[in-house]
Amino acid sequence: MAVIACEFTSRHALADGRAFGAVGPYEQLDGTAHFAVDPTHFLNRGITDLHLAPRDDNGLVRFAADMRILTPVDSQRGNHRPLFDVPNRGNRVALWLFNHAPRPPVPSAPLDPGNGFLMRHGYTVVWCGWQHDVPAVDGLMRIRVPEAQSADGPISGQILVKFQPNAPSQVQLLSDRLHRPYPATNLHDPDATLLVRDADEAPPQVIPRAQWSFATLEDGKVVPDASHIYMASGFVPGKRYQVIYATTGAPVIGLGLLTARDLVAFLRYGTAQEGNPCAGDVRHAYAFGASQSGRYLRQFLYLGLNEDEHERLVFDGLLVHIAGGTRGGDFNQRFGQPSSTLNPSMSNMFPFTDTAQTDPETGRTDGLLERLVARQKLPKIFFTNSSTEYWRCDASLAHTDVQGTRDVPPSASVRMYHYAGTQHASGTLPLTDISPIDGSRGQQLFNCVDYTPLLRAALVRLDRWVTAQEAPPIQPVSVSRRWHGGPTRAHSRALHGNPWRTIPGTSASRSPAQLWTRGRGRHSDDTASQHGPSLSTLRARSGCRRERAERDSLARHQRPTGDVHGMEWAPS
Repeated sequence: MAVIACEFTSRHALADGRAFGAVGPYEQLDGTAHFAVDPTHFLNRGITDLHLAPRDDNGLVRFAADMRILTPVDSQRGNHRPLFDVPNRGNRVALWLFNHAPRPPVPSAPLDPGNGFLMRHGYTVVWCGWQHDVPAVDGLMRIRVPEAQSADGPISGQILVKFQPNAPSQVQLLSDRLHRPYPATNLHDPDATLLVRDADEAPPQVIPRAQWSFATLEDGKVVPDASHIYMASGFVPGKRYQVIYATTGAPVIGLGLLTARDLVAFLRYGTAQEGNPCAGDVRHAYAFGASQSGRYLRQFLYLGLNEDEHERLVFDGLLVHIAGGTRGGDFNQRFGQPSSTLNPSMSNMFPFTDTAQTDPETGRTDGLLERLVARQKLPKIFFTNSSTEYWRCDASLAHTDVQGTRDVPPSASVRMYHYAGTQHASGTLPLTDISPIDGSRGQQLFNCVDYTPLLRAALVRLDRWVTAQEAPPIQPVSVSRRWHGGPTRAHSRALHGNPWRTIPGTSASRSPAQLWTRGRGRHSDDTASQHGPSLSTLRARSGCRRERAERDSLARHQRPTGDVHGMEWAPS
């Protein structure tokens, strides 16, 4: 099996041995999962640069990832179903969203099981790191992958790093949200470029090389540093900066897409002799991902990874939350930065729908689930979104054709639900206009509508669909009928013009939001994933894109529906 060892360094009672109804107490297992995958296996060929990774004596590529498992002390009292929660930037989110647990003050804080929803239902909750560059903070879950090698040694190349500061500063780390940066190869590289834009659609301005440097400040002094840039005049909050420079060292970050597949396959099919803590207990397996980790699952599906190297089914069901119509990101490319969400991005790439369509600009015919359909390894899937994903414009792409002229019904194995009147992150009280994630501020107070009861309902209905063949309701989501073939200038003025300005203290973007995709051409996704999108090949797809703080605060003005077309609220 691809998991060659589960090394547990800690095993203790969860929440001081608290009993969760009929299931009883849980235990928490922490450690490291060790992997060894075959770079020549046909199921692994979609992993960028895997063929360039160092191999062991058996011709396998090795890597390791942080792992945590919560499981009933008495496995027979559980429901025999692991729920794999894909970490979001190294954070474990399932207990926040399903158990209504408070966010820990630091990632290393003891787990708070909240109201115990997942435990009372008997789930074994599993986490495994997949992102190579999460910040060096104790408690965040990370993967450690090898670097690709050329005949001459470590690989060098151009990288584009994007950032948008929330506060004035003269120094910026070369990464997003304090993630581990790719250092500059040459601190005095004359070809390194710094661009600034007022908005995505605005033309870039080149900041002269003499006005900035690869450096940081220490005790008020400018010190050369390969991982930071310094500009004496300072970086302006809200503006979009792009740094293009040469770096050396290309970790094979796409291996992170295999951790979900191979760890859950091990828990499902591995033996006790192999060190499997769930040996013989797993009947069905589910995966959950929200936002970044939801895009992870959409990319996982697209690459056809729902079977292990022995061609056995991994997940029976997936709950993909607030990923919109995007998939992946910088998850599987050379010099990728998985945390980054600013444009240009690898997440806005055809195909968007689960069924096959033909892109008129490239001539490609493809669908999100085509590989899994061909291999007969298709799970049951819920795609759930808030109103934010529609405001930013990509959610509708999951159920309309690429030209925006008609609705595309989901396939029989897919359900889509819109949690109307909600924002990207489930609302909380007291009201605030400051994001707890990155400190950004909204124009208005954020939406306070809590959609987590609907998430619990979604998991309950997904489980019934898999285990009892109880088909969940179909929500008739329609965009093309609403827009009569796409947003016109009149619609754009209505959304972004005078009506918004009649609300005191409210303003909107000057132009409709846009979804940036790759430009014309017949280049494959494999080519794009090798080097990422270039500035010259990006174009804007008409739609709705705002900064997240503005989107979430504006979503507050929509009225929640209270139900999702037949999906009942699940009690906590």
